[in-house]
Amino acid sequence: MAANGNPQHITYAKVSSIQLDPAKRVLAISDIHGNYTGFNEVLQKAGYHDSDQLLIVGDMVEKGSGSLKVLEKIYRMSLRGPVYATKGNCEVWILEKFRDREQVLDHISHHENSTFQEMMERLGMTTENFDHEKMVQEFGYLMEWLNNLPDILEDPYLYACHAGMNNPNVTENDRSACLRQDAYEYHKPQLDRPILVGHWPTVNYCEKKMNCNPRYQNGVLSLDGGNNVKSDGQLNLVVINDVTTMEFDWVVSEMGWLYVADHTQKESTEYRSIVYCDNAVEVLEETKQKVYVRHISSGYKMWVYKEDVYHTASGTRVWDVTDYHPHIEPGDILYVYRETEDRYFVKRDGILGWYNKQKEE
Repeated sequence: MAANGNPQHITYAKVSSIQLDPAKRVLAISDIHGNYTGFNEVLQKAGYHDSDQLLIVGDMVEKGSGSLKVLEKIYRMSLRGPVYATKGNCEVWILEKFRDREQVLDHISHHENSTFQEMMERLGMTTENFDHEKMVQEFGYLMEWLNNLPDILEDPYLYACHAGMNNPNVTENDRSACLRQDAYEYHKPQLDRPILVGHWPTVNYCEKKMNCNPRYQNGVLSLDGGNNVKSDGQLNLVVINDVTTMEFDWVVSEMGWLYVADHTQKESTEYRSIVYCDNAVEVLEETKQKVYVRHISSGYKMWVYKEDVYHTASGTRVWDVTDYHPHIEPGDILYVYRETEDRYFVKRDGILGWYNKQKEE
């Protein structure tokens, strides 16, 4: 109920029913966020063919520098084979602005990487010679295609929805919640079949090891690896080999630089990760480069770098941090996301941690 006692107005989600072939594999991806190179990479790694069934669970655009090319590619793929996509909050965001000249220009002025900026560059435009009518004429078909996409895909074996659906009666889901809600897995939805979601990076669920890989918990298959949202994220493509059992594996596109380990490192025995949004801390001690903090909710204490600490009106917080050191052997393939004076922040098989430059004695 609204504060005045009247029922709140709800816009119900648009639902599209599909029929996946259980004899064929299903590929699923979310939160591409304009990563055109990464999208092509994971499709190639998975051996994608036009006969494959592909689910794209929202947020194809924004944040990365290839949103327009991603949209055009997915549109063309949908004409050739069984490709099913849902809207995400980022698609709705640009759809709301596309038809208004001033909103397009305002969006460009506030976002370094944007679908609209790419459209302008394709047409040889700048803000000085911007021709909104020409943009609409050239790319209106893509926006119309986007606008016609559903918020929920319903198949006899599974659902797909960008942020999650809360009502088991599929046609009675609040559209705003389907597009944006946090930590959906924790809601433990009472649905009659598994659901595929994106929106919330899987690393945000991690209290111990920071793991960017897809995860399947409480009937929820979370796809989002934090690509183009987290500085150390990845783009995940899940390959469901059997939709009747939800047996799956995955391939990834990494954003770090490849490094081959040259010495052994033992795994940490005690460690923790502090991730969004349970990231409130108390500062206990400071040095020139580091800060010793206590995690408010767990009481755990660790040293973090000063650049990982920020302040809000509600208190001091940290960006995603961990003191975990994985077991590493010479020859292990690592992806480096950060380098400090004495160590690397690396990812191996989706798990983040520190790799000391100095060999252990």
